[in-house]
Amino acid sequence: PMFGYSANTLPGMHWSELLAEPHRLDELYSATSSAKTEYETQGRRRDDSLFPMAVNRSHIRLQQQTKQLLVLRDLSDRHQTEQLKQQFISTVSHELRTPLTSINGVLGLAVSGALGELSGSQLRMLQLAQTNCQQLTALVNDLLNVERIASGTLSVQLRAVELQPLISHCLEQVRLLHPGIKLQLNCPPELQSVVVNADAAHLQHVLQHLLGNAVKFSPAGGLVSISINRHGEQVRIQVEDEGEGVAEHFVPQLFSRFSQADSSDTRTHAGTGLGLAISRSLVSQMQGSMGYKPAQPHGSCFYIDLPYNATLQPQ
Repeated sequence: PMFGYSANTLPGMHWSELLAEPHRLDELYSATSSAKTEYETQGRRRDDSLFPMAVNRSHIRLQQQTKQLLVLRDLSDRHQTEQLKQQFISTVSHELRTPLTSINGVLGLAVSGALGELSGSQLRMLQLAQTNCQQLTALVNDLLNVERIASGTLSVQLRAVELQPLISHCLEQVRLLHPGIKLQLNCPPELQSVVVNADAAHLQHVLQHLLGNAVKFSPAGGLVSISINRHGEQVRIQVEDEGEGVAEHFVPQLFSRFSQADSSDTRTHAGTGLGLAISRSLVSQMQGSMGYKPAQPHGSCFYIDLPYNATLQPQ
């Protein structure tokens, strides 16, 4: 029924005729070499209409013979649900953004004293409200970015960007917000003027997120370091902290949307679990990659690899 065939018409057909692109069968076999891997492609119905389909492949023993078991699933409902979810996120985020901008503006004026003199307790209450409003605005922006990435409408403009001044600017912003944390930039002399092809605004957003995470999970008085190095044909930016690091079982989920190592209501560190997923997508659109490894002797190390282009470098 999924493909519109009656049972007696199927014997003798090669199963690849159920694929929209049967000529890509080798790619499908390669991608499903592990039984746990799901390969997304398109199926072709008898009337030539196409639909999204998932393929799982495994090997079984049947009457002393090795057979392959193929499981084909129609993903139409899943894709429709994903689309509805993205539309909901987009609508709610846009509706929240306008009032939040107004609230944040009014609180900013009040805290700055533009609306009159405040007592110490009044100032503290307004500052608390402003901080939480800014956190809510950041959440809305993250949700909007997730929607833009999913729909392919997030704009990335690649230009030559001098790396060290951009990183120094990020460090200064973090230093103003977290004066109790030690921040350090390590860069060998030959890379102090290195230039990469990137979107400066998006790269700054990613770096500020990584530095913010490093600060959040660092002990009081801890050191957060950021370094620039060559890694083969890549320029590697590493952000390291001296916190507890990421639990080994959680590492595979680090860059998944809405994933948090501690998702309980009593967790110590707030967050949405969106930042790393957004950051990896942004870096990927800049032809780069992003990963994690444990820092030594303890802590976390997140890194960004961007292509090294010799023609961009100053002479």
